[in-house]
Formats: sequence, structure tokens, C-alpha cells
Amino acid sequence: MKMLYIALCDLWEKDEIGIRNKVFGQVKSFSTRYETYLVAYKNMALCTFKDGEIIDKSIILTLADAYKALEVFIGQEGIQIIYMRYLKTNEYLNLFLKHMKKKKVQVILEFPTLPYDKEIEGSIVLEEDRYYRRFLKRYVKYSTNYTGHKRVFGIPSMAIQNGVDLEEIPLKKEHISQDIVMVAVASMNFWHGYDRLIKGMAHYYCDSNVKPRIFLNLIGEGKEIPRYKDLIQLYGLEKYIAIKGVKYGEELNQEFDGADVAVAPLGGYRKHIYADSSLKAKEYCARGIPIVTGINDLAFKGNLDFIHQVPNDETDIDVLGIVKFFHTWKKKGDSASIRAYAETFLTWDTIFKALYQNILKEK
Repeated sequence: MKMLYIALCDLWEKDEIGIRNKVFGQVKSFSTRYETYLVAYKNMALCTFKDGEIIDKSIILTLADAYKALEVFIGQEGIQIIYMRYLKTNEYLNLFLKHMKKKKVQVILEFPTLPYDKEIEGSIVLEEDRYYRRFLKRYVKYSTNYTGHKRVFGIPSMAIQNGVDLEEIPLKKEHISQDIVMVAVASMNFWHGYDRLIKGMAHYYCDSNVKPRIFLNLIGEGKEIPRYKDLIQLYGLEKYIAIKGVKYGEELNQEFDGADVAVAPLGGYRKHIYADSSLKAKEYCARGIPIVTGINDLAFKGNLDFIHQVPNDETDIDVLGIVKFFHTWKKKGDSASIRAYAETFLTWDTIFKALYQNILKEK
């Protein structure tokens, strides 16, 4: 059988590396079962990939043209299954889905973020989306989501978790230090909530003799960076918080090798998200590093000693609580045991098992 994975965004944008890794990991899993193609943008060109290589590309100026090109490709290649990373709804998407239903192509929509209205509040895009998404259920029988929903916009939905490609993520190296270094890797938007952590560090350092010293490295670029810089200066935390920009490859590995704790998003409440499956938290887990998170992460079940949950609200983060958590974990935990959790529960093959059995009807 032939499958097409559609991701109509530029996966090579600087702040999309996490999404790119996720999509490639999913495609790799699908490719073990189907002849799988990926269509995504790269540097403004709409590209078709197979086995990680570009086999075709063209300049597409409008969404209408993009969906027409997809229809031609699907017909030529005899695609039977479409897995589509959902962005927003519009008349062109709905028309495309209507045509796929008529041609009996099975379509699965993946909803990566729910709810998402807060991200585009006040824009014409949201008004258009609210109108057209009401009709999605006419054309799509199945969807997936990361927030535990059983139906999305009236479409039956399977709750899944974000996963990782362990071949692409190394286990962090161990290091010995009296200090505690936290690392947060993100596109630095308002829902990441790292301003809460900066304010928490200001409380922690009210006592100039406090021990241990705790540091924070913010890895990434985004709209919140100017605000973070202002807060760091306001509270005099320049010695303890570093904004390091985007890091890739070995530079990023070195940041994790020197870190003790990784911080997942802390501002889910700002998008009205209280349960989710943070992609970044799964990457942290694969690296074998204990995690601080502000949401109820559905992928981490039970009382796991490497997960520290903080309130998902506007309160400042209790940094002393993080210190106590790390010291408690360190007495009995190690990076290899955290990595083992990812190996058992967080690979895409494991996560897609129910999808293969219940939606794609594999035995």
C-alpha cells in the first residue's frame, strides 16, 4: 500500500527543527509498513520526499495550487492512505478532503495542538477556520490528537502521544557538579512560560548565600526573548541565566551534557491546555534527563521519579522545589533509566501500534 504524509509548512524554518524531527520520525515508522511519501515545504518550494530524499519540487504560490498539485500526485501514484498534519481549515482544504472521500482515499488528520484558538486570536485566519472546520466531519472519518480527546470537531479521534526517533537523539553524558544547571529548548513563545521560572529564580536568589547555585540556559529564539532579557536585567540574574539562541547537532548535545534538569513548557494554561503530550519532554526523556513540566503530560503515566510537576497557572515557579526534586532523584536515579522509559514507551512504532490496529485495520 502507498501512503502520503502531508505537512504543508516549512520544516526547515529555524524554529521548526523539533517538528521536522517529529515528522521524519513518524514517516520512518510508516515506511516500515507502507511505501511512504512526504510532501512539505522547504525554502518556499513544495517538495516531495521519499526515503529522506527530495524526488520532486516546485514553486507553489497559493494554497489552492498546493492542493491541486497534491491531487494530481495522489492520482498518479495511487496513494491509498493520507496522514495529514493539520494546520488550519479553509475552503481549499475542505474541497481537497471532499475529493479524497469521493476517491475512497483514507484520510487521517493529526491535530498537533488543541485548543489552538489562542495562538491566532483576533486574526482573519481564525474567523475563516471557525467557519470551515465545522464541515470537516463530512469528509474525514478518523483523526489523532495529543490531548486525550475522543472527538475533534465531530471527528472520531484517537489520543496518542508524541514520540521520538531514538537513533537521532543521544543519551546525555554524565557530569559531576555542585551546581544545578537547567536547560530549556523552545521557540520561546508566550505559552512556554519561562518568565515564571525567571521570577522563581529571582525569589531563590533573594538570599545571596543560597546553595546550591542554580543556572538556567535558554536555547532558542522567539517573541518572548526581549521580555526574558528585560526580566533578567530587572532581577539582576545575568550571572545565572543565559540566552544562547538556537543550537543544533553537537552544540545542542553539549548543552544537554552539561545540564542536570530540562524544563518543558510551563504556560499551557495560557492556551487553555491542561493535559497534553509535549514533544520537547519526550526528547528530554530520550536524552535521559529529569524533567520539570507545567502540564499533565499524558505520556508519563504513574508516579515517575524523573518528572517534577509544577502548577499550571500564573504563579512563580518554586525553584527550591526543583532543587529538592533533583537531589531526591539523584540519590536513586540515573540517565540510563530515563532513557529506558523512552525506549519502552515513546518510540513511534510503539505509539502508532493502536493506529495500525484500530484505524488502519492491520493485524
